[in-house]
Amino acid sequence: MADPSLDSRPTVFPRFDTLATFARRERNDKRQCSRRAFYYATNPVARPKSRDALLQSYTQFITSYTGESEVTFQYALRTRLDKPLESQIIQAKILNGQTVSEIEQTDDCVLDVVQPHEDGAEAFDFGLEILADVDNFDSAKAPTLLDCPFLVQYHAMEMTLTMIYDRKLMDNDYADAAFKMLVNHISRTKVYADHETRPSVLSHPPLMRSPLLGDEALPSLLHSGFSKTVEKHPGRHALDYRSETTQFTLTYGQLDALTTKLAHKLRSNIPQASHQTQTIVPVYMTASPAFYVSWLAVLKAGFAFCPLPVNAPAIELQNIVEDVCAALVLTDGPMVCGCPWDAWYCDDDELSACLDVNDFILNWMRTPYVADDRPLPGIAETDLAYVMYSSGASGVPKGVKITHLAANYAISSHCKQIPAYMSKRGFRWLQSAPPTSDTTTMEIFTTWSTGGTLCSVPSTYLLNMTTAINKVSATITSATAKMASTLQPTKTPSLRQLWCIGNSFTPSLIKHLEQETSYTPYTALTLLRTYSTPSCSISSTILPALSSTTRDTIIGKPLPTTTTLLLNPHTKAPVPLGCAGDLYIGGPQLSSGFLNRPDLDAEYFFHSGVYGRLCKTGDRARIVKDTKGEFVVEVLRGVGVKQQVVESEDSSVDGNSVTSMVDSFTETVVAKEEKKEIDVTEANVLSLINKMYR
Repeated sequence: MADPSLDSRPTVFPRFDTLATFARRERNDKRQCSRRAFYYATNPVARPKSRDALLQSYTQFITSYTGESEVTFQYALRTRLDKPLESQIIQAKILNGQTVSEIEQTDDCVLDVVQPHEDGAEAFDFGLEILADVDNFDSAKAPTLLDCPFLVQYHAMEMTLTMIYDRKLMDNDYADAAFKMLVNHISRTKVYADHETRPSVLSHPPLMRSPLLGDEALPSLLHSGFSKTVEKHPGRHALDYRSETTQFTLTYGQLDALTTKLAHKLRSNIPQASHQTQTIVPVYMTASPAFYVSWLAVLKAGFAFCPLPVNAPAIELQNIVEDVCAALVLTDGPMVCGCPWDAWYCDDDELSACLDVNDFILNWMRTPYVADDRPLPGIAETDLAYVMYSSGASGVPKGVKITHLAANYAISSHCKQIPAYMSKRGFRWLQSAPPTSDTTTMEIFTTWSTGGTLCSVPSTYLLNMTTAINKVSATITSATAKMASTLQPTKTPSLRQLWCIGNSFTPSLIKHLEQETSYTPYTALTLLRTYSTPSCSISSTILPALSSTTRDTIIGKPLPTTTTLLLNPHTKAPVPLGCAGDLYIGGPQLSSGFLNRPDLDAEYFFHSGVYGRLCKTGDRARIVKDTKGEFVVEVLRGVGVKQQVVESEDSSVDGNSVTSMVDSFTETVVAKEEKKEIDVTEANVLSLINKMYR
């Protein structure tokens, strides 16, 4: 009797391509079959001891290969070649030591044998035939009667294990790994050593130097690329902020002078005693000139910035400020959470000071320029660059520490995606991610490291990406699926690249973004997909040519400064190529850990003797090949349990939590205003700065 708790659907063979429009093979299609055989005559001790042992071992192979804990496959025991074959269906479940009554059971899994449907309409991908004909010792002449594209035959008398597979399912790389893994499972011993099977590891060893700077004498700091651009293009526009009525711009030279001045101000305002340890400076503001100036100035001062979620409840803000032991908080106005700073933060023993950066910029603009030649402190690559807070299911904010080295390597790898002609002529990147997103770090410093202009608009403009892009004539921008759905590619002639953030880009949305335009000499819009994990600076993999024919689970190749590994959850060893495994990230882009949370460090980070320090992502994945035959990573949704430390940018959580701040600005209801001509005058610029906090 079939156990209703077991999944009765035939287990599907994994796909090793990247195509979204994959037409499942027809059952009557002529297959291109190949065979691989293993002979136990040279190692009889390793041969299967019984039918039950063989069924259990094959079940374990399928579960390891597919990542599923419950599997269903076709099975037949053939004792005579001249008799009709009667097949059965095996439904199996890995128990991990549990016991289940009324089901045929082995040590590690339960097997439920059921009869096939009378109409025989079920199509199985996995099959197992046991040949036990004492009068026939030639398995090569035994026809395969089970109609499965992946079939295993075991000839009991000849002691031969044969894997018969359709070459349209997998190429030689995958077939070789699958066969060696199959032999080890069936034999229940290491017939093939680990080094004989290709592991699911990409980009190892990772690049251990910055792929962008190239100057060994220049330290790998988050803002090193900005410093190089200041030297090469001091007159280029570095920042362009536009509101309904005002435009505010700064050249690289002006931004460098302004942020240097503010950096000295920060050094003088923060108590000297705190300089002995890493100082973290919270930044409480939305996208504005003051916001970008603050981040860069904090870095120059030798401190680490920490963006605060502006819409979070006061108690969450207080918790973060206390967690980082802040001596100073940067704001773009005198009010925080609608209250004066001294009323909002009332711990007299550890009162943090508040510095209004808008007011600082206003005074700087009114004061005649005088070069500030005072030296700024030296910064080590291992110093913190920033701390990014977010929260998981618990709702408790957790700070992730990112060093200058990790951030610099991440930015350098992302800069490689900017075409050379854009860097040479200049480009315009519309910064659209929320302040508490790691994507914002990527947008800002990738732009400044490659000589582009960072463009920004009030968050209300981002409700319609077409309007926002045209407002600043953006060449590049990033967007979540929700934001991208408002984009009309035929009406944004300047846009050349769209960085797709998050995992909700459906094939229909991608197809919409791929619309061809009549604009000349403009080229087609390039779509890039990134995969991010909180434990790694910014992104760890990238898919540089996303299309509607690509499955939305494909996350691309690892960046050159990261290693991607799929590990066995129990042994922490890499799984063979083609198998599902737990996705881990390694390399110099890794975070240095969680702030004040050694428990999370112990849970999510571990050291491998072969691959170094690694961090788990909480995702399951598989290595597949793209249309060029290159290995890429596919995240397996619905396979395994995802245990993320923090929520992704597309998460929908309670509006009062820190995580809800990530995309909250795109949900704001905006009152329509009359359009006005932009008046780029000093008076309007100063007026804009004064009004930013209102």
